[in-house]
Amino acid sequence: MIVSSNMGAEADIIFRHQVVDVMSISTQVSRFDSVAACAETIGDAVIESSVVKFVPRIRSGSCANIGPRRSMEDEHIRIDDLSSHLGSIFNPSIPSAFYAVFDGHGGVDAAAYIKSNATRLFFEDFDFPQVSDIDAVFLKELEDSHRKAFLLADLALAAESSVNSSCGTTVLTALVLGRHLLVANAGDCRAVLCRKGTAVEMSQDHRPSYLPERKRVEELGGFIDDGYLNGYLSVTRALGDWDMKFPLGSASPLIAEPDVRQIVLSEDDEFLIIGCDGIWDGMSCQVSLLSAWFAVL
Repeated sequence: MIVSSNMGAEADIIFRHQVVDVMSISTQVSRFDSVAACAETIGDAVIESSVVKFVPRIRSGSCANIGPRRSMEDEHIRIDDLSSHLGSIFNPSIPSAFYAVFDGHGGVDAAAYIKSNATRLFFEDFDFPQVSDIDAVFLKELEDSHRKAFLLADLALAAESSVNSSCGTTVLTALVLGRHLLVANAGDCRAVLCRKGTAVEMSQDHRPSYLPERKRVEELGGFIDDGYLNGYLSVTRALGDWDMKFPLGSASPLIAEPDVRQIVLSEDDEFLIIGCDGIWDGMSCQVSLLSAWFAVL
């Protein structure tokens, strides 16, 4: 785990089980004259009208703990310098980073496949919007591209012979472009931003207990039994699990469509935690932030 510079230390955090990825955000004077953000609303995000002379400095760390399980089905990705990682495919003039957590079920194959092919699926297989000005038009294109990437990744799992149709994975991604953070989520992984010591939830758990999801499932012919979708799955959104989905082109109770949230980072933002449900089943968002703080004091 890497923390912001004003915390003065670096340490690993081991939670109860599953995967956790921590991205720290600190600020520095930019070599660019300014980064302007326009006053526009995009999805759930409000882009503040301001001119600043800093961009985030990003570092990250991760850990995984199998807990009581017999096998680890979860995967994660940390790319602190996305531009260098992708080369000529993606070369913005601002710091960029990409992180993801994949919580597999029915085996590790789906999570492992998405991890191995993540940069291709999210940045190479379609026209990822070119970064010029981060304005309302670009941010809408960015959100649309991430939604499309989730759906294409889901279709890739359907076509991949090495992945059993009963195998699936939830997916949460976090993309940083300069001061801009985009989080996309399908399933019950979670992203929590620490803003001046307070938890800001950047994702919504897609579980049968969440009433909008329950309503959507039932309207499409699915049912909830003892808290499980169709009596089997504990989430209502996931990639893979094609034995539970309707034929291509048909609306299904189980979908891969992500929720996407965007936010402009400021000097008040200290770190972002993304992790699988094993963390959040054992502690609240605020407690997880406190655990991160105390681990590095």
